[in-house]
Amino acid sequence: MGAIARQTNETVNLYIPYEGELLLIEKIDSTHALKIYTRIGDRLPIYCTSVGKALLAWMDENERKDLLLRTILKPFTPKTIYHPDELEKEVLTIRDKGYALSNEELNMGVLSVGAPIFGPEGMAIAGISIALPVTRETFTVDELGEIVKKGTTQISLACGGVSTKLAVYFNVN
Repeated sequence: MGAIARQTNETVNLYIPYEGELLLIEKIDSTHALKIYTRIGDRLPIYCTSVGKALLAWMDENERKDLLLRTILKPFTPKTIYHPDELEKEVLTIRDKGYALSNEELNMGVLSVGAPIFGPEGMAIAGISIALPVTRETFTVDELGEIVKKGTTQISLACGGVSTKLAVYFNVN
């Protein structure tokens, strides 16, 4: 997480899935005066956050559909993707890229790019996001995606997990 924060100077968050939502368990604040505020213990919806969508992308298809059926899907902003069919399309894009994007879906003015952390069985067990104001143009979305994907791959491997590429083979839907 520290390497991601040093490279981007943006807020870096670590989330785990918890009772159908995401739970923020660790963070590193941005060094910029204008930063995205998060609090450890925050719980966020899974379907409209970058880490949540990254976790959904590597979830078993039946488990994902069951979770989305049990979740009240509602728009938080005009940009929130909350229809199950649209989310399923996005899952394919996320799996292809290895990272997910939330572009003002939960909060207007906030861009978040997230990727999963994988355990030994190829299951996504947590995720990291880089969160920043949409007005900051230091990095492109693809550059942020590659940075967070590289970081989560290093964490996955250090914890006995697999890389994003290997996780695709473990968990093919």
